[in-house]
Amino acid sequence: MVLSQSMQLKQAQSLYQKRVEAYLADLIVNVPAYPILNEAILYSVLGGGKRVRACLAYMVAKAIDCPLDVADVIASSLEMIHAFSLIHDDLPGMDDDDLRRGKPTCHIQFGEATAILAGDALNTEAFKLLAAFQHTLVSPSSQLAMIQCLAKKTGTAGMISGQAMDMAFESEPAVTEAMLARCHQLKTGHLIEASVCLPVLAMGHGEDSPLYKSFSDFGQKLGLAFQIQDDILDVVATTEDLGKQAGHDAQQNKATYPALIGIEASQQKVHSLTESAIADLQSMSFDTALLESLALWLTGRGH
Repeated sequence: MVLSQSMQLKQAQSLYQKRVEAYLADLIVNVPAYPILNEAILYSVLGGGKRVRACLAYMVAKAIDCPLDVADVIASSLEMIHAFSLIHDDLPGMDDDDLRRGKPTCHIQFGEATAILAGDALNTEAFKLLAAFQHTLVSPSSQLAMIQCLAKKTGTAGMISGQAMDMAFESEPAVTEAMLARCHQLKTGHLIEASVCLPVLAMGHGEDSPLYKSFSDFGQKLGLAFQIQDDILDVVATTEDLGKQAGHDAQQNKATYPALIGIEASQQKVHSLTESAIADLQSMSFDTALLESLALWLTGRGH
């Protein structure tokens, strides 16, 4: 019996979600942290979620024949960075959210100071994981390129600057679409781009290679489409569906695509970006069918 593409996607997502969560659980249980800090880390990292970045990394790894045990390290480092970003984004001094993935946010559950430290710890542990692993198929220069890529995509040239822009735009009356696109690309898109590029770097394809460029282009477009869809869902979905407070963007006076250009134009933007991202995949000489299905699912999701 041949499974439908949607069923293959569901099976792959379930497999990769379970795989990265098992790896993370084993990893974090063995982190020599103060007990309450370790509890906060586990609460945040293993608190559910779609594992988008991990699934992307595993699917790219499968497409280009990157070993699964290398993908485990990449996926886990990405999920730790993502969890760190969510903990800090939810803090009272930033987005001030009480709910994440249907549960109290880390600072509500453990206090603000412990939440800050849990985020700090996850950030450093992600890089420690990438720096410490060894594999016969990953050269030291490739390993260094992976660390540099993740640092660039998540630091002041990437995710963290994007979050700073996101907050600054709350009091900026003249945000343009170009400004908002840049903010979204940095805040969300860069980590998604890293998710598809790290397996490529692991296999020795540097930033100047055509393969890296193709996956980078795909990741940039998917990342922007993903965040615009998030903007849309904050308007049209319910708190129960989202697992976090619906309508929060408007309450916080966030600069979003629906607020700037409207729901219909935002949906059209998601559609065009997704089509272009899939065209990037189809131009490659690999089996990218699962990645194409995941891209369509991510940008058409209802939560």
